[in-house]
Amino acid sequence: MRPAAWTLTFLLLGAPLFAQELDRAVLDKLKSATCFVVVVGRGSGSGVLFLKRGATGYLLTCEHVVRGADKVAIVFGSGTPNERQLEGSVIGSDAERDLAAVILKDAKDLPTPLEIGTKTSVSETENVYVAGFPFGRMLALGAKNPEISISKVSVSSVRRDTDNHVVAVQMSGDVNPGNSGGPVIDAKGKVIGIAQSKVGGTSTAFAVPSEEIQGFLKGRVANSTFKAMASTVSAVKLEARIGLIDPMGTLKGVTVWWCPEKLFADAPPQPGKDGAWGRIHASMKSAPLKIDEDLATGTIEVTRAAGDPASTSLLHQISWTTSDGRTLWTAPAPLPVDFAEAAVPGAKADPNG
Repeated sequence: MRPAAWTLTFLLLGAPLFAQELDRAVLDKLKSATCFVVVVGRGSGSGVLFLKRGATGYLLTCEHVVRGADKVAIVFGSGTPNERQLEGSVIGSDAERDLAAVILKDAKDLPTPLEIGTKTSVSETENVYVAGFPFGRMLALGAKNPEISISKVSVSSVRRDTDNHVVAVQMSGDVNPGNSGGPVIDAKGKVIGIAQSKVGGTSTAFAVPSEEIQGFLKGRVANSTFKAMASTVSAVKLEARIGLIDPMGTLKGVTVWWCPEKLFADAPPQPGKDGAWGRIHASMKSAPLKIDEDLATGTIEVTRAAGDPASTSLLHQISWTTSDGRTLWTAPAPLPVDFAEAAVPGAKADPNG
């Protein structure tokens, strides 16, 4: 009986020692799609290929990794005999979400992209995997680039805002500077977040969740400014300039809306139950804008009826239509107009509506 017992003990204790935490195909795909991102003369981070169209590839990383850069060096297979370096161009950045997109052109034989999840499906205590290049070249051997590091960490919390939207995945484990921009995947290989930050001196780290990634890729309004172009005592013509964050160039329409603020003298406008804004009043006037890359422009005319004061205060909103057909709105923001001087000081829309 003793040999059998010893054999059984060996199997029970030995099996986990040789168990593969990630399926080999998932692991290989993760390593191939994760890249070393180098901002020449400044620093480095990590990134992940999420889409390719022919010889064009699209990468995600963190905004703080590529901040201020137009061009970056993208290294696939970093530190290996199959290392390949390409030039990437930053095509969109969102500082609020800490996300950026990079395009690779004329890049043949790119690896298979990783799939970005649509919603956060992980839960507390679940194991996930972080791929990237912690500490950058500090972990490289000799003069070559560093090889990829993959850490198993656990989800410690799924953070939500006051409207119950997922805004961060909190993790516990070995995530360090240089991991920023790298993919966080579940056991099936789906990207559930982008590694972003760490609380110094602890094992607590955070990832930008898939909902925020999808929102970034679909595009949004960033800011709004208005400038008086011409005026009379009864009308002011304003130029609207709406900054856009649209890395994939998929926004289908941008419109500016406005109405007198006095319509809400009894009660201020309110968002919907989910925290999202819609059109705040049926009588709002509107003007469609022309989209040109990261800017939407156009003109609006504000009129003054006889007997109205020379100064008025409007509320304005910006609406935009995403690639999936959804129309989203900014929160209403003030737009003061002075017909006597045609001055429109500091009008700015809230992009978080």
